[in-house]
Amino acid sequence: ENELINLKKNIELNKGLKLKKINSINFNQATFGHNKILFQVNNLVLKKNKLITLKGVSGSGKSTFVDTLMGINKLIDGKILINGKDHNKINIKSLRKVIGYLGQDNALFNDTIINNINLRSVKINQKKLKEMLKDLDLVKIFKNESIDLQFVIKESKENISGGERQRLAFIREIMHDPELLIIDEAFNSLDKDTLKKIKNFIIKLKHKMIIINIAHHEELADISDNIYKIKSKKLIKIK
Repeated sequence: ENELINLKKNIELNKGLKLKKINSINFNQATFGHNKILFQVNNLVLKKNKLITLKGVSGSGKSTFVDTLMGINKLIDGKILINGKDHNKINIKSLRKVIGYLGQDNALFNDTIINNINLRSVKINQKKLKEMLKDLDLVKIFKNESIDLQFVIKESKENISGGERQRLAFIREIMHDPELLIIDEAFNSLDKDTLKKIKNFIIKLKHKMIIINIAHHEELADISDNIYKIKSKKLIKIK
């Protein structure tokens, strides 16, 4: 019975319009929730070259917002349009291929840096990867600061710090050039200098993608184009 359920899910994932680019995301009277309504977005349009921050207390619906965008959860009411097409009619596999997601706790495996970065099995531009390692101050990982993409990350975390792991996970998500990047409370444990490097990097990325920052704190508030808050079951613009 479980195998039949999984098979049905896989068939559903292969249905719908194939997506390669995301030019715009439009939320129209979109009501988010599970068994109950959490909040509603009356009219919000997201486009490239914009970073928006979404704030709200725990349980307000931030995670549900992300899950719904990624096709894990369904809207209670209203519509999400991607490039003018109904979100529900878009092929979920193709949608997820163009989304990058960075959370609070991102797994790295007992394997080389390049294999950890290349989880999506695409051709990695090694020159670009090395430049990112330099830009995000990760050369300190390597002996004599000489970049070695065959360097093995240990699962015990003994040879890299938590901040370094988070930056490597960040690189992993952007190496495949996502159309939409979701940052889910990912940088609240970084020191000021590291966070500054991340911010400068994100500013350079904005023209390539739509960036949504889910925040409980203020890490990316100063570089956000707009800030929204979930309050009284509504999405309110505060910047």
